[in-house]
Amino acid sequence: MERSRKFFKAIIFEVLLSLFLLIIYIRPIYADSSYDCYDTFSGYDSYSSYYDYDSYDRYDYYDDDYFSLDSIIMFGIICAVIAVIYFLGGIAYNNKHKSKASASIFNSSIEKTIKSYLPDFNEQEFLSEAYNIYINVQNAWMNFKLDDVKDLMTEELYSRYNSELLELQIKREKNVMEGFRLINSLLNDVIVDEDTITVTTKFVIDFYDYVIAEMTRDVLRGSDDQKIRVTYEMKFERSLTPNDSKKWVLCGKKTIEQDFI
Repeated sequence: MERSRKFFKAIIFEVLLSLFLLIIYIRPIYADSSYDCYDTFSGYDSYSSYYDYDSYDRYDYYDDDYFSLDSIIMFGIICAVIAVIYFLGGIAYNNKHKSKASASIFNSSIEKTIKSYLPDFNEQEFLSEAYNIYINVQNAWMNFKLDDVKDLMTEELYSRYNSELLELQIKREKNVMEGFRLINSLLNDVIVDEDTITVTTKFVIDFYDYVIAEMTRDVLRGSDDQKIRVTYEMKFERSLTPNDSKKWVLCGKKTIEQDFI
């Protein structure tokens, strides 16, 4: 709603500015509006004719064509510019809202598909659980305690993370990740493969991410005083077999976008 107000305020500003320019541009055009009367500077004979009311009717002071052809053309151009701005702005505004509506419908469709396999599924509860899994895994990674969260991820992901963590230990480095703030989260896709359901999510998270030397605590990479904003694509899976665990586990994490904020 606030953005729509800003859009229409911008349109009103454009209209008022155009009208102001129009008023300045379209001014009275005097008869014989060239500068012939100043060409020779031969006294004030020719200039004085502007004030000789005997030779002009009161309303003939201006040219019969009060608006010149150039002024009419300029008026048309300004109107066209206003119309184009309004039209393009309207399209952008409508597309944005259509995009939000489409995302909402798409999200609803994913949830409906998941519920066809897991009737008790709740989107917000799932996203909250998924975020907590992410935070717990990141904290365990930072403190070299990956075994504590081994049950929160697949065997394949655990092996990969453990290998990367071993490299940091050999270099005597530590990856500090702190100050997490969740900006946005949503369902992005769902795949059912035999007895496993995999849900793809998108998370936008702000946090500090930097690498330090364990001995000196010097920052080697990243920044300890500027947060980054990361857009993740994270996948979580769960078994559909009745006797298996009902827990969701992290099975994939990919960085889509990252930048300092």
